[in-house]
Amino acid sequence: MALEKRLREVGGYYAGSVVLQISLQAVGNVPIRVSDVRLSNIKREPPINHTLVAYPTGADEKTFKMTFDLDEPVPVAKEYSDTGGAGQPFFQNRTLTLNQSDDDVLLLAISVEKWSVSFGVSIDYVVNGQRGVVEVKDEGRPFRVTGYNCPRPGQTYTPYQQIWDALPGTDNGKLGPIDDHEAYRSLCNR
Repeated sequence: MALEKRLREVGGYYAGSVVLQISLQAVGNVPIRVSDVRLSNIKREPPINHTLVAYPTGADEKTFKMTFDLDEPVPVAKEYSDTGGAGQPFFQNRTLTLNQSDDDVLLLAISVEKWSVSFGVSIDYVVNGQRGVVEVKDEGRPFRVTGYNCPRPGQTYTPYQQIWDALPGTDNGKLGPIDDHEAYRSLCNR
């Protein structure tokens, strides 16, 4: 989506959660064993309060294979649960094996409520008994996601400088400024 790419280029964050799709492919005839997927170089700050641009991403929440909660002190890949939330640690009793010409896609659902977070993704693997790590970034930059900047006790508005959302009555995704910040309080009551 062009808007999403442009927002990232100017320093935007995903809000609330982000779904990362990482393609894995075996090269040659030697199996590759993925032993862990973890978040790396995690940096936390208070949620941003600049401009909120709300638009649907179209992600299907039923397809995630792994989830991470960035509000946990040490986020760990967990199994996605169809009933919501996360299950057991994903790599607790398993590894992923890619054989010759195998392609696999990792879907990582990463969420946060309390912080703005930048991070990378590290994939630990073993080939021919040799361990290695692949670092994954967002076009050379860290991935970034922020929790919603929810009102503190005694505040009656969502403290964003601006909020942009799809304009009522438009099906083409046209965005415009929203004056009623109070309507966005529901983002804080999840």
